[in-house]
Amino acid sequence: MTRLVSAVREYLGRKRIAAAAAWHASLTGDDAAALEAFDPQW
Repeated sequence: MTRLVSAVREYLGRKRIAAAAAWHASLTGDDAAALEAFDPQW
């Protein structure tokens, strides 16, 4: 794997994690409680 491909994959991975964290942070009420019950690490 080239360094460029590796760098792109790492960048996209960080963006995906940031997007997921933002979405999880936006949850409220029953949705937030359901996520907490399903995956407490978030």
